[in-house]
Amino acid sequence: MHNQQHLVLASSSPRRLELLNKINIFPDVVYPADIDETPKKKEEPYAYVKRISQEKALSAKEKYEDSYIIAADTSVIRGTQILGKPQDKAQAESFLKLLSGGKHKVLTAFSVSAPNNKKIITKVVKTAITLKRLSLDEMTWYLNSNEWQGKSGGYGIQGKFEVFVKQINGSVSNVVGLPIFNVYNTLTGLGYKFNYQESSHE
Repeated sequence: MHNQQHLVLASSSPRRLELLNKINIFPDVVYPADIDETPKKKEEPYAYVKRISQEKALSAKEKYEDSYIIAADTSVIRGTQILGKPQDKAQAESFLKLLSGGKHKVLTAFSVSAPNNKKIITKVVKTAITLKRLSLDEMTWYLNSNEWQGKSGGYGIQGKFEVFVKQINGSVSNVVGLPIFNVYNTLTGLGYKFNYQESSHE
């Protein structure tokens, strides 16, 4: 798009890429930062997502120093418990039982950095979600869809799971994986020239 604006998305999430593409931002490189995402003992959820996002950004910055970097980490939080990506169907079911009929929050920390600048800006955005109480049939239906795979908390808001969502307070794109409003403003604030022309990017 703009060669002098080489942009790296430090994430393997297809959903984050889709969110950026929707607003005419097409990363030149998708760099899945390979870091250990295990929470530290007694690590608070806000501190956790912030640390993971920054580590992903740092990993990408070491390799792409002269690029704009976007990294992020999204976690589903119930109380003070961090619900990561389920290892299997049984764990996905335990997450759904925990979230069913109650309120939880989704935290996304995103990190943005400008070319040849050591500073990394990291912000945390919160969205509150209220779910209906899921029946056994509803839970089985969702688990059998396999939509829970690779998703924090065992669900993706942009798919079948939306029928269970009673209320959302905050950014929907934040739940998907990237708070677009905040990312756009932070990126342009760092000097990224946004493309306001309709794109024919393939």
